Amino acid sequence: RVTSCGIPARQPISEQENINTANGGRCELTALKIGYLNCQSLSNKTSAIHETIVDKELDVLVLTESWHRSSDDICLREAAPDDYAAVDIARPSDPHGGVVFLHRKTYACTKIALPPLSTFEGLCTRLCVGGEFFIFLSIYRPPDSKHPSSAFCDELTAVLRTLVVNS
Repeated sequence: RVTSCGIPARQPISEQENINTANGGRCELTALKIGYLNCQSLSNKTSAIHETIVDKELDVLVLTESWHRSSDDICLREAAPDDYAAVDIARPSDPHGGVVFLHRKTYACTKIALPPLSTFEGLCTRLCVGGEFFIFLSIYRPPDSKHPSSAFCDELTAVLRTLVVNS
């Protein structure tokens, strides 16, 4: 099941400031459509994920437990429609885990470096839409992580501190 929400975006700004080159540089976006899916193996669900992005007209889809091994994994390209790009973290040493941030190529996106993590997987991205910047922090904690430990709280605090200081 894909969970999605619409985030209102600011009204379009002048064409000079607008990084969205679709529609001749005019941004007609009124809401950013975002989805999240714990896919538990992307490789056997690429068609379904691709169709979901298209059918739901998502601007962003965050996937956890992608189980991909590298940024060059074919399943990333198969899951993303042609006008989408992927930012990811893989877990090459373990077949489980992995986080993927799929987004429209018309939006500038950069990966934000996080401190070293051991209690969860984290992927942080900065997406520019119509001159507005959105920070996405995608976190995956394995199912055996029943209660947040003090180590988890310390790591999450360090991540949030990094985001605040670097914003």
